[in-house]
Amino acid sequence: MGGRMPLFHKRPPGARIACRGAVAACLLAFGCASGPPSGDVLFGGRAAPQPVAASGPLDGLYAGTANVLVNGDLTCPLQLSISNFRVQDNVVSLGGFRAPIAPDGTITNVPFEGMFLTGRFVGPHFTGAVDAQSNLQNIRPLKTCIYALDVRRVAG
Repeated sequence: MGGRMPLFHKRPPGARIACRGAVAACLLAFGCASGPPSGDVLFGGRAAPQPVAASGPLDGLYAGTANVLVNGDLTCPLQLSISNFRVQDNVVSLGGFRAPIAPDGTITNVPFEGMFLTGRFVGPHFTGAVDAQSNLQNIRPLKTCIYALDVRRVAG
């Protein structure tokens, strides 16, 4: 071909995945909007709050923050905004997490894609934690982000 570059070339294996990971890391590090990144999205859901029809004592929309407790690989966002934590018919919904609330107001070790949610309601206030490990086979505990959740009912 006399030194000419071929018009089409093969991408090395994993290049597309690496590129997506780099884009995600840049978005988390620098953000696309003002304020902390959305924990609602990071935990597998949507950032836009959805209406909740209140029927139980804890039902409603909750908002607050998730602050990092363990920054295992030093790349965890230090604070996440939470705006779409919902309770409807005694079931908690945060991102991809779904769990019934126990009679004592607790939810315990609720899994979603290698992450775990736990916590407790005291009236219209929920405190808890999300262990956002990379996957279920994670054997290096310092490669995880653990967040303290603090949300209060804002509607419902």
